[in-house]
Amino acid sequence: INVTPLGIAKAVDSTRNSDGSYNLKYTVVVRNYGTRSLTNVQLSDSLSKVFADAIFALNGKPTLSAGSKLKLDSTFNGRDKTTF
Repeated sequence: INVTPLGIAKAVDSTRNSDGSYNLKYTVVVRNYGTRSLTNVQLSDSLSKVFADAIFALNGKPTLSAGSKLKLDSTFNGRDKTTF
């Protein structure tokens, strides 16, 4: 078996609004630490599981950093569509 080391990190920055709600900036970093190219990599995250006791809405769509070769699924909503 050929194993390629892959690193995944998640972070959340929060800002509390005057109405008691929060704006969250949710960041996911994925890095291939191996020497071979990877194909068919999918990332999935269920925001409805992460924020199970909260009402949430996305403010905008996920974005990629400059130079990324990943493709985004523009229908990601964190609830029904969890692959991005």
